[in-house]
Amino acid sequence: MYIHSFEGNWIDHPFWRARLLVADEATAGRIRAAGIFAVTIDEARGAPARCRPLGPDASKPCGCRQRAAVADATAPAPPPRLAPGEAQEVAIALIARTRGAIQALYEEAHRGVAPTAAMLAPLVRDVTECVERSREVLYHLGLLKKKHEYTFLHSLSVCGYMVNFARELGFDDDGVMRLGMAGLMHDLGKSAIDESILMKPGRLTAEEFDVIRGHPSSGHELLQSSDDLPEEVLSVCLQHHERLDGKGYPHGLSGAEISLAVRMSTICDVYDALTSARPYKDAWLPARALREMRGSPGQFDQELLRIFADSLRVPDRRARRTG
Repeated sequence: MYIHSFEGNWIDHPFWRARLLVADEATAGRIRAAGIFAVTIDEARGAPARCRPLGPDASKPCGCRQRAAVADATAPAPPPRLAPGEAQEVAIALIARTRGAIQALYEEAHRGVAPTAAMLAPLVRDVTECVERSREVLYHLGLLKKKHEYTFLHSLSVCGYMVNFARELGFDDDGVMRLGMAGLMHDLGKSAIDESILMKPGRLTAEEFDVIRGHPSSGHELLQSSDDLPEEVLSVCLQHHERLDGKGYPHGLSGAEISLAVRMSTICDVYDALTSARPYKDAWLPARALREMRGSPGQFDQELLRIFADSLRVPDRRARRTG
């Protein structure tokens, strides 16, 4: 049978994705042993139920033909690739499915309730599957942001960029999940900031900017109260505004003090901000955003930035001119 989703806690079940083909008893046994109490199956993607003839000929095989298992039962079935022109519709549907859940996470955070890994995992899985079907989904997520929803949908986009970046760097499934969660939660501290500051169309005052600069620490403090989040989620939340040259905040870290996960998140965060419409600026084209980021070696790891651009398949025009 083809499992469409598991019921229960993501932390408890042994599979990366919630969708996979179960073609043998060993895999079914792993599911039962994990304590999963129910699954949803997709009959259209699984084999037909095995027939057992009745009557005097019950010992003979029936005439129906069983569909052969075509995938490793212990591996998730790869999501189907999108046809040209489908990415925008998939992005629209992804936003519709996740908007309410992400807003709820921020509203709960505003009340001091930290998210858990079990809350985040289904969202990251959904984003990952969409991005794996087509990188173009990321482009449309940027275009579809509404200015008044920027904080929520920015988190969704950064999650998508992080999982795509992680795949490009060769992270395994568990690493992709951890980094996707980190991208989703990197700005959680903004849940405590008044909308009048977050959405201000003009220049921030010094006092308002100090409030903004406090969001990494406040988000990190809240996430620490959750006992099952990966370390990358906490470090990215706290440090995604640090810079390689030591001029970032909140702690002025530099160079080797900044982890790979944080370096990745800084690139994804700024790229999405530059390519999105904000109350005070229009969206930049991807090539312009990458060009400006390449001009800031003190802020971004330039080798990682090159790999990030490769992961989006955005051409490096400067490299072609000099090569």
